[in-house]
Amino acid sequence: MTGEVPLPPTTMTAVLQAGGEVGRDLRAVDWAATPLGPIEQWPSSLANVVRLLLTSRFSMWMAWGPELTFLCNDKYRRDTLGEKYPWALGRGRPVRCGPRSGRRSVPGSRP
Repeated sequence: MTGEVPLPPTTMTAVLQAGGEVGRDLRAVDWAATPLGPIEQWPSSLANVVRLLLTSRFSMWMAWGPELTFLCNDKYRRDTLGEKYPWALGRGRPVRCGPRSGRRSVPGSRP
């Protein structure tokens, strides 16, 4: 998403504060050490998708960017991740987090 302007830091903080327990945990991730980079520099498209994800009442997850950096919401954390939470947050491929993770491969990785 070249040429996108990041959201103001206060807006991104508000997005994460609205995200329940996962939003709280996302604030604790050292994003500068992940492929997404510092949260203050996320493009508005990523911030908007994260807002949608965190405020949804449906179980949702996403993988963003070439490294497929993993993010999810509270319902997905409760229903699916189990012991892999919060370890999986901010991790790139080839993390396997789903209920059938032993039988699936991430695109671009080898089974």
